[in-house]
Amino acid sequence: MSTVVKKLVEEDAEVVREVATASWNFTYKGIYDYEYIEQWLRDHYSIGGIKKDIRRSLNDEGLLFLGVFVDSLCVGFIECKFSHGEADLLRLYLRPDKMGQGYGKALLLDAENFLVKHSIKKCILEVNRKNTRAISFYKNFGFRITGINGDDYSMVKEYQTC
Repeated sequence: MSTVVKKLVEEDAEVVREVATASWNFTYKGIYDYEYIEQWLRDHYSIGGIKKDIRRSLNDEGLLFLGVFVDSLCVGFIECKFSHGEADLLRLYLRPDKMGQGYGKALLLDAENFLVKHSIKKCILEVNRKNTRAISFYKNFGFRITGINGDDYSMVKEYQTC
């Protein structure tokens, strides 16, 4: 089995939506109702919107969009927006059957390496307070809770840059 983390290309847009749909339905089914999840996915995972983000990432326009591929199958992705020394981790999703196998770690480490090379001093994210799996994951990688924003925790990690 070969595992590769790389920038996504426009042809990956459909599989990104597929991974997001599977992940959201698995992760949030006990947190949000079905209608909310479906609406969120419609609003945030249009093929056109995903392709736009992929183009911005490929052109290094303040966005990083990586996928992790196992034997050519995309099993997860991460998206970070960055500028002026700060990054926002917008999305990190995996296929539910691939969680806990190191793919999220591979994505996060590759993204962090990229961000540090681009002089990013801190990364901020928000995670639903009931998403204990993700909270534990981020804490294991040095993120700390800095506040509460509605149903979400705000978390931050600071980096040493050269």
